[in-house]
Amino acid sequence: MVEAAMVLPILILVVFSLILVMVHYYENHHGQIVLHKEMLAQVQESDTVFRIRKRTQENQTKLDGMVNHILKDEKQHRIYDLQPAAWIRLGEMAGLEDG
Repeated sequence: MVEAAMVLPILILVVFSLILVMVHYYENHHGQIVLHKEMLAQVQESDTVFRIRKRTQENQTKLDGMVNHILKDEKQHRIYDLQPAAWIRLGEMAGLEDG
């Protein structure tokens, strides 16, 4: 009976901590998806010939359970804004066509 009284709270805290870690990584993944959609929308609306767009996403979660810890994830995203038709027109205007 004494062992169950000691082990059960520790087990509950471990399970709670693992759930918080899973939630942290889900929020991180969801944030990456949202940022990717936003960057794709920006590229589709853009009229520049070439541009590299960069954004940084930071996700932070505080774990309270068996261990007090802060999980941090920082991701750098990059997307290339390239308009092929504008490149072709630019090459024709500059006289860079083959032939």
